[in-house]
Amino acid sequence: MRIAGENAISERGGIMFQPKYAAYRIFQFCFYKASKFLYWPAPKLITGEDSVLRLPEEIARHGVTRVLFVTDSNLLSIGLPDALLGALNAAGIRCTLFDAVMPNPRTDMIEQAAKVYAREGCGALIAMGGGSVIDTAKVAAARVALPKKS
Repeated sequence: MRIAGENAISERGGIMFQPKYAAYRIFQFCFYKASKFLYWPAPKLITGEDSVLRLPEEIARHGVTRVLFVTDSNLLSIGLPDALLGALNAAGIRCTLFDAVMPNPRTDMIEQAAKVYAREGCGALIAMGGGSVIDTAKVAAARVALPKKS
C-alpha cells in the first residue's frame, strides 16, 4: 500500500480512499436499506400484438383526458404515430403534439415542452421516438413534476 497525503491507494482494489468517498458509500448503503420500506409502484407492461393500441384504455383508466405527445418530425412524416394518435382520439383523449425535438435536446427545448404541457392542461406525457425524444419527454416530465428544481 502506498500512502500519498490523505489518499491511500489499495493494491488489491485500486480504489482511492477519501473521506468523501466513504461518506458516499455510507449514504448509498443507508439509502439501499431504507428503500426496502418505501413504496415503489410497479410499472404496467403492455405487450403483444397491437399493444400500443391498448395504451389509450390504460390512460383513460387513470382519468387522464389530455396528453402531450412528444415525437419528432421524421416519425410524423412517415406516419408512424398515426395509429396511436387515432386510438387516443377515438378514446376521447385530446393530444397536443410536440414535434420540435432535435438531436441532443437543449434545455430551451425541454422548457418549451414543459410549458406546452402546462398551458394545455395535460395530465400525461407520451413519447414515441428515439433517444432524444425519450430524453426530452423524461426531463420535461421532471420539470412539470418539480418546477422549482433546476
